[in-house]
Amino acid sequence: MNMKQRIEDLAFINERLVDVLKRENAALTALRTEELKDLKSDKESLTRAYESRVLGVYKNIDDLSQVDKDLLERLGILCGKVDALVEENTLLLRVGMEANRRVVDMIAEAVKSLNSGAQTYSGTGAMAHGNLRKNQPVGSISINETL
Repeated sequence: MNMKQRIEDLAFINERLVDVLKRENAALTALRTEELKDLKSDKESLTRAYESRVLGVYKNIDDLSQVDKDLLERLGILCGKVDALVEENTLLLRVGMEANRRVVDMIAEAVKSLNSGAQTYSGTGAMAHGNLRKNQPVGSISINETL
């Protein structure tokens, strides 16, 4: 593959990455988590293809002078768009993960406080019949590991 083809491939991959990242950021913003799995696999395959093309460019860096300046400029603009979208994507993912962590922490605290008074033995090791709580509901927890 010659250098021009590599650069054209990189531009095409970047265009697809821009599209995928825009859709993923929109899904994260709108809390449409069901869409994220497919977008994640698309993003992973595109980044693998991008990496292989970039390695090919670096191995033949001297041939870069043969590529049209307009094509290189187009690639630079696309790379800038990808960088901005990746930054936004990172922020949205961090916010989502932090929100999920806080919800799980609040649920765990609620479960602890619900069960904190249930004791069957006193400090001396004798049965503490007065402290037993019959028919007390036990909290349950379910975790969505989407993010």
